[in-house]
Amino acid sequence: MLEEILRKIFIDKKILTPQEWEGIVKESKEEKKDLISLVIDKGVISEEDIYKLLAEEFNLPYVELQDYTIPKEVLEIIPEELVRKYQVIPIMKIQNTVTVAVSNPLDIQPEEISRGKDFEIEFVISPPSHIKDAIERIYGRFSSLEEVVEEVKPEEEEEVSVDYLEKVAQGAPVVKLINNIITEAVRERASDIHIEPEEDKIRVRFRVDGVLIEVHSIPKYLLSGVSSRIKILSDLDIAERRRPQDGRFSVKVEGKRIDIRVSFLPTIYGENIVMRLLDKSSILLNLKDLGFSEQVYKKFHTLIHRPYGIIIVCGPTGSGKTTTLYSALQEINTPDKNIITLEDPVEYNLPLIRQCQVNTKIGLTFSQGLRSILRQDPDVILVGEIRDRETAQIAIQAALTGHLVFSTLHTNDAASAVVRLVDMGIEPFLVGSSLCGVLAQRLVRRLCKC
Repeated sequence: MLEEILRKIFIDKKILTPQEWEGIVKESKEEKKDLISLVIDKGVISEEDIYKLLAEEFNLPYVELQDYTIPKEVLEIIPEELVRKYQVIPIMKIQNTVTVAVSNPLDIQPEEISRGKDFEIEFVISPPSHIKDAIERIYGRFSSLEEVVEEVKPEEEEEVSVDYLEKVAQGAPVVKLINNIITEAVRERASDIHIEPEEDKIRVRFRVDGVLIEVHSIPKYLLSGVSSRIKILSDLDIAERRRPQDGRFSVKVEGKRIDIRVSFLPTIYGENIVMRLLDKSSILLNLKDLGFSEQVYKKFHTLIHRPYGIIIVCGPTGSGKTTTLYSALQEINTPDKNIITLEDPVEYNLPLIRQCQVNTKIGLTFSQGLRSILRQDPDVILVGEIRDRETAQIAIQAALTGHLVFSTLHTNDAASAVVRLVDMGIEPFLVGSSLCGVLAQRLVRRLCKC
């Protein structure tokens, strides 16, 4: 059956002539090698392309598994034993339907993996190597994390010394645990890691495409070791557990440099930890790759090439404002321009751009920093956020005196940005004279690369 389908694909698409196909079939039988592997090895077609064509022939969707973050509750629907036996993987569940990635739907019946359970199976196509990699990556992470947890002995005393905390935090099991969680988060394209203590456990959640997904539940006795390890990495006070603390550190995961911003918040069950992951390799996007409609892209592209004025990007926290602004700066970053940014904090290092960081402890606020930047002969200025009247006034004056200024506001739509500036005390005629445009955006989850 599969041979007939493959023959139809290769000949109808004029990838092979009938004679070439017959030669491959003969070679396949002689070498006892399956047809798909043989045509891939011969360079006739790539693995991804052949399975895209098969998906088209079977009238099933083709999926890239690396684009999916699969919740633990979905993975638990089909036992790992069956997943490995049939080389399939569940990727989502909507109401009573479970979507399962397979490489050849002819090799397996839905009933074989549902095993009488009360849900329907819907197949999608993915190359076997992708399925195999996903199985090892996903199911391997659970076993490795469980092994690490078992290595850590529970501490019975409620109050422990700083020396003990340092010892536990530097111990191999806790180090491995934190490394595993961070590595997994990077692989799943998470923007944030939440480590949340509850009454009898610690919940670990990842924010992926704007949605929080629970990925692990680890024993409560690990909290002191986990929090101390992260504090040591962030150069924070490990003995302080009553006050909020903020820090940052950098790691290298699979060749990628990841900057991590850390926030500790004391709660009734212990310190809640949130880590924001900043992947330096993912921020430098081409403006065209951000998902703008053609109409919006053309308007925004025209605006950022203006010689002066102020451009504001608005939207809720985590909607991608920084990514949009950095992409805009990359678009206009040429040797004949002096570009300076003022941020709180600097999230990513941009080549050939001078970046400054706000430091309120020494009096370097947005308004103070912006005044200093104007004495540095800038052509383009990025102000991380307009937070007060003074910053807004200086930014608008800069825009009116021949500078192109980018900034952000936390408003829900473009019209509200104008209202916010007026509410800050900026005269309406100044807003009208300086404001080039406002871009309001939201983060939209992408289902595939279609």
